[in-house]
Amino acid sequence: MTVTSTPPELDASTFQIADARPLGTDELERVDAYWRAANYLSVGQIYLMGNPLLREPLVPEHVKPRLLGHWGTTPGLNLLYAHLSRIVAARSQKVIYVTGPGHGGPGLVANTWLEGTYSEVYPRISRDGAGMGRLFTQFSFPGGIPSHVAPETPGSIHEGGELGYSLSHAYGAALDNPDLVVACVIGDGEAETGPLAASWHSNKFLDPVGDGAVLPILHLNGYKIANPAVLARIGDDELCALLVRYGHKPYLVSGDDPATVHQLLPLLPAQILWINVLTHGLPGLAMGSEPADPDAMRQPPRPPAETVLGAGLWQRVLRVAAVIAAVTIGVGVWAHTTDRPWQTLTFLALGLTQLAVALGSRARPGTAANPMLFAAVGAALLLQLAAIYAPPLRQLLGTEPVTATDLLIVTAVSVLGYAAIRLDRRIHSTAPPPAEVGRPISESPEAT
Repeated sequence: MTVTSTPPELDASTFQIADARPLGTDELERVDAYWRAANYLSVGQIYLMGNPLLREPLVPEHVKPRLLGHWGTTPGLNLLYAHLSRIVAARSQKVIYVTGPGHGGPGLVANTWLEGTYSEVYPRISRDGAGMGRLFTQFSFPGGIPSHVAPETPGSIHEGGELGYSLSHAYGAALDNPDLVVACVIGDGEAETGPLAASWHSNKFLDPVGDGAVLPILHLNGYKIANPAVLARIGDDELCALLVRYGHKPYLVSGDDPATVHQLLPLLPAQILWINVLTHGLPGLAMGSEPADPDAMRQPPRPPAETVLGAGLWQRVLRVAAVIAAVTIGVGVWAHTTDRPWQTLTFLALGLTQLAVALGSRARPGTAANPMLFAAVGAALLLQLAAIYAPPLRQLLGTEPVTATDLLIVTAVSVLGYAAIRLDRRIHSTAPPPAEVGRPISESPEAT
């Protein structure tokens, strides 16, 4: 199924998207409404012979005597179609959507009718109540259309349910098409077939200069027809390890709350990478210049069997991490419930709290003994602010500017990171008790 341009009825105003930013309230409502409309059109094709708008009470005559089309896979296909349409509308990106799950035809037919393409090709299936009735009646019915994404479906290059060829077709479409993104949905059942298993190695033949990109999407809802699926039953760690070995970086999106799942799809891993570089890079190097504790030589050596995280250090790591998580999640919840740019403020809080912890981890707090650390934290702070206010970095990281008031609130809350590490060092000291000054190390004659 090809989605390469914005149909007249589905212009960019329908799906306004800022590059990789979380959905605003208005856009979330519109995307969710589109998704629910596609779901209704899909279930109507599977079940209804008449009464498409349910303006009359349902009677047996309105329901098809024989049902085909798998509802279980359809909402996921519609969800991906909606979010891919956001990308097409905002960026004019050339995208082709290959769906492998069998009998997923109602979803693709529903979307092409909803956006207007289907009625352009088949004027009789008009975009009104009468056309909707014909759309429902013809699906998987004698004289109508099949339950797969058959050649009759506008833009189809792959029917689905072909026992494992979706990924190989996706890579074939990407070859010699450098501007094309191929989103390929792989169903539970076909993921267990030999052709699909071999197709994972097709990424070895892609040239990043002359070929397009393929985005494999495992659609694991747990069952193939009526049997448990292997990849949906193994643990996430094992599944991710398998995909990493195939050469992919997996991202897991799951949930039963549509609003949450809608927001998970646009999240940027680049933000987490940025915070790791800023908080562990510059401050981490500067910590190497921290002067030694004056009492270090008066302390006895650690026991030989003690690990690096011994003497209570791993407990401190957990306690401080809990504070960082609480501050970050708290800011995110506050921003989301007050209709603020929650992802940007969460991103800011996580970075600032970790920088505060770095300042609080010094051996000599309250002194200027390590100016390199102050310079490193200052530079990291400026870069974190640039990630929010500098247009090139905003586009890269998917952030948006925040007000001065919100910036001050998040900065004030982030100071809890400094307070937490200082309080923890005072209450839970990891240093062994100092040895008595002047006491001999050994009572042997040689020592005396």
